[in-house]
Amino acid sequence: MQAGVPCNVELFYPDGPWPAPGGEELDVRAWGFGDFERGLIKGLDISVLKIVGILDQHGPFSGIMGFSTGAAVAAIIASILERPERIQTFIRDTPMKASWCSSSGNSRRTD
Repeated sequence: MQAGVPCNVELFYPDGPWPAPGGEELDVRAWGFGDFERGLIKGLDISVLKIVGILDQHGPFSGIMGFSTGAAVAAIIASILERPERIQTFIRDTPMKASWCSSSGNSRRTD
C-alpha cells in the first residue's frame, strides 16, 4: 500500500494486541472480540490504550484507518481527538484530518 501513496506520506501499521482465533499459524492479531450475548467488544479498552500509546510515541498522525474491530478502535480514537481536552492528559496529538472505518460484519447474532 505504501507504493501507492505520495513519497511525503508514511503509513504506520500497528498490530492488534490480541491473537486472533484460528490465526495462530500466521500470527494474525485482533483489536477485540465480539460478545454477541452482551453486545460489546471484549478487549476494546486495551486496544484503545495501545493506540493512545502509539500516538504519544510516534505521532502526530494525519489520519487513521481501521477494518472490522480495528474500525471501532479507529472511530473511537478519531472521536476522542475531536475534543483533545478529553485525552490531553495522556497524549499531545491533534484532531485527525481523516478517518476511514470499514467492517463487513455486525456484533449481534442474527439467528
